[in-house]
Amino acid sequence: FTNTLIQSLRGQSKVKVINEVKQNGQVILDRLSSDIRQAEDVACIGTSELNPGGKNDTIVVVKQGTYARFRFILPTSNANGLIKRSDFTAEEISNPDAENLLCSTSQDIGNTYTLTGIDPINGVSINYDNENPVFAAESPLPGYSDVVTIKFRAFQGVKAGSLFESSVSEEGVSFATTIQVRGGK
Repeated sequence: FTNTLIQSLRGQSKVKVINEVKQNGQVILDRLSSDIRQAEDVACIGTSELNPGGKNDTIVVVKQGTYARFRFILPTSNANGLIKRSDFTAEEISNPDAENLLCSTSQDIGNTYTLTGIDPINGVSINYDNENPVFAAESPLPGYSDVVTIKFRAFQGVKAGSLFESSVSEEGVSFATTIQVRGGK
């Protein structure tokens, strides 16, 4: 009876952790989708100097003269992978060629905050979805707005441990969506 009870409790704990990762990942995806969908234009999608490897980890959108930059930062052994958001206006950009650099520079601009949980034990860590970039855009047809694809995987915090009863599989939980930017319409 004792072994059955222990196995049952381990199974319940694992289900709880997986559900928390799924719930937090979905909140992140919904927030990104909503904010990007409401934009008037995609200023750029690119790879920042923080994440070498050529995968698009940054998107900058514009709405009513305000920029919103979403940047994915890779996990380390001590810190969760996360998504940062920076809100700023054109006046806060000092470099005259800044719009071309917004997706490649790692410098924070304006009001910057983290969209994801940063607690390495209880939080959720974000990473690439296999070989796919986090952000991708399709060229819009004439008369249509940009179409953006978001893909990432969510895992338990990087220091949560790998006990059977609390671990999410090595593949994590995959999240993906494709949205059309409203384009001020």
